[in-house]
Amino acid sequence: MILQQLESKKDSICGICITGGEPTIHRGLPGLLRMIREAGYKTKVDTNGTEPEVLEHLVEHKLLDLVAMDLKAPLDEASYERCAGVFVPVSIIEQSIKVITTAGIPHLFRCTVVPSLLTENDIYCLAQELKNLSGVHMAPSLTLQSFDPTDPFDPALKDVEPFTKETLSQMQERVNGILG
Repeated sequence: MILQQLESKKDSICGICITGGEPTIHRGLPGLLRMIREAGYKTKVDTNGTEPEVLEHLVEHKLLDLVAMDLKAPLDEASYERCAGVFVPVSIIEQSIKVITTAGIPHLFRCTVVPSLLTENDIYCLAQELKNLSGVHMAPSLTLQSFDPTDPFDPALKDVEPFTKETLSQMQERVNGILG
């Protein structure tokens, strides 16, 4: 088992991140997280937010020390489908955001900024929507990640030029201002 292999590194590893694909689609996730915590490690899950009920279960059973959620686009179905490549009911993404922001545990939101799919205004709209959904709870953060066209999932994106570091930095500053 993986935990046995990690035993010799216990002094240098404080936590384990479960990522994917999408880890919340696996029925064994709660049991795995419980075993990790019982072994003395902190737990983090990276999610796309499509399973809010699972996130709620993990939070209720105190199986998470940190959760990170990737947001694809502004929270309207056309934009989200364009960026995710499949239809995703935005209501479940919104529900996951609410679960995460009210959980009382550290969390972060990320968005990979693909210039051919997202405009600067799309990013600012997403930041405002995230702020609105978070209500009076912990102020959320939204980390913008630069798109890397080296090996994209969609080959059509191979020729897309990412935003410059300067532009992405300016966008991040404005997002930070929106989120407070």
